[in-house]
Amino acid sequence: MDMISFLTLLEYAAWYDSQTAKVRAQIDSRLQKIRDFGHYGHVRKLSSVLSEI
Repeated sequence: MDMISFLTLLEYAAWYDSQTAKVRAQIDSRLQKIRDFGHYGHVRKLSSVLSEI
């Protein structure tokens, strides 16, 4: 399986830092599942080049 990596934008970092510890843990868990297993779960296509997980 190819390695999956994420680029952290300043806007994302600011938003992430504003979340509660519980929400940050949920986000971290979801991203780890993507990294480890390539499992994105439910994905909503926003445009031809952008999706929301």
